[in-house]
Amino acid sequence: MTASNKTIDDCLVAITNHVDLATATKILRDLRKVKGNKSFTDTIAIMEQHALNAFRRQAALKAWRTMNQNPSKYLMTRSEAARKAAATRKANLETERAK
Repeated sequence: MTASNKTIDDCLVAITNHVDLATATKILRDLRKVKGNKSFTDTIAIMEQHALNAFRRQAALKAWRTMNQNPSKYLMTRSEAARKAAATRKANLETERAK
C-alpha cells in the first residue's frame, strides 16, 4: 500500500526545506534504483512524479515572470523568427557536414 498524496507532499516539503527541487528530484531518481517491496517502490515513484511536476511548474512560473518583466525582449516578429530558423538550419547543416 502506497503512502497518501498528502504524506508524499509533506515528505517533499521536508526534503525541499534542505535541498532545492532539482536536487530532490535527483535523489528520488536514485532512490528508484533501490530494491524494496512494492509499496516502497511505488511510493518513491509517486514522490518522483510529484517532484518533477513541481519542478516543471516552478520553471514555467520563472519563465512566465521573466517574460512579463520585459515581454518585447522575448517576442519576435515573423521575419525575426524566419531569420532565426534559417540560421538554425544552416548551423545544423554545417554540423552534419563536419561529421
